[in-house]
Amino acid sequence: MGISKELIEAAKEHSRQTNASGLLLETEKANKIGNRLYPSVGFELNEETNYYWWENKE
Repeated sequence: MGISKELIEAAKEHSRQTNASGLLLETEKANKIGNRLYPSVGFELNEETNYYWWENKE
């Protein structure tokens, strides 16, 4: 349904509006859904910790 992506995009927009440096997400390595979702919306994986980072470049 795309609700997860809409919520993440809203969080990214809030980050932009508040001049935050970015967003940090954490998930279990076994979380197949999250591990597919986060890169699909622009987050980069730190494989050592399984954190995902999105940098606010605006």
